[in-house]
Amino acid sequence: MNDKLSIIYEPQPYIKDPRLLTSLCIYYDNVMLFHHTDITNDYSERLDTQSEELNEFLLGPFDILSSEGFIDIYTPEKVTKLFPEINQLELAIERIDENDDGIVLRLSDSNLDDLTNSIITSLNSKIVGKPTTVKDLIRSIYLYSVAKTYNIPVLTDRKYPLNNTLAIEQKVRMVSDSLAMMTINKFALPELCTLNVEDILFSREKLKDELIEFRTGILDLTYFLCKNLDGDNLKDLHYECSLLVETKIKASIMSLEKAITKNKNSRIRNLIFNAAKLILTGGNIFLTGGGIKDIISNGASLLDISKALIDTNIPEQRIASFTYRINRILSKSNRTTGQFLKPKRTRF
Repeated sequence: MNDKLSIIYEPQPYIKDPRLLTSLCIYYDNVMLFHHTDITNDYSERLDTQSEELNEFLLGPFDILSSEGFIDIYTPEKVTKLFPEINQLELAIERIDENDDGIVLRLSDSNLDDLTNSIITSLNSKIVGKPTTVKDLIRSIYLYSVAKTYNIPVLTDRKYPLNNTLAIEQKVRMVSDSLAMMTINKFALPELCTLNVEDILFSREKLKDELIEFRTGILDLTYFLCKNLDGDNLKDLHYECSLLVETKIKASIMSLEKAITKNKNSRIRNLIFNAAKLILTGGNIFLTGGGIKDIISNGASLLDISKALIDTNIPEQRIASFTYRINRILSKSNRTTGQFLKPKRTRF
């Protein structure tokens, strides 16, 4: 595996929530989905008679996002080819039986390893009354085998408490991912906006350097979170992340917005003043010193001003700058919420 920041989405082989998909593709370099069969190569074979939502996803946002490498669907054949190491993993399963009620797993003992336990838990979480099928089992085995072998976090709709058996890198990744996703969902995504696939790609291209700063800021705050989430307090991950988002990060965003508003007014005054000066001097504008004043006098955008206003030594300010800039880009669409617009070609 490469150094890309990846995440596995477990609930379905598609993501129907536009806000969730936008959040994942803004923060992660690759969102990994799993399906029991190939539905991505031949356009005419993409339709799944069992899932209208899957069809809408494949014929909508998946097209552009997958072509840019931000999302992909992995089949058993593809997993075996790309991740051959998973074939060496062992499961605590003696036998698999199938009857009229679905799949029955005969476990080797009561002390399940993490991999087997994850697979069983995934299968048991399915809709009550709906039997577990062979394709469900196949999908879970490959999904969690890749996750275990390459230490890729799995995003599920079930809550897993942190525990002290996690390796330090796993604990850090879990805490930092939780903090990042909470921050993006809380502050980066506009409330009244249909999120366009093109907006996601434009944001990633426009703010690729700021994304790195955002991730480093998240890691800096993760250090302090992990110190507080020691021992029995590990179960309070959601509370501690929420507390940090609602205090230090929110305060930094509020301060940044206030500073931008103040400098926006100064920028307008300076632009009027410099326009008059331009006429009087025959085209030579004499700018005052100072980084912020230079940016304002040159007519820079609010996004550029926000970047200049932050102190890069303070992690929550790096986080605030990125979330503010993402919000500004996505808010320009000014659309109603609840769905993706039909993708067109990207702007860059």
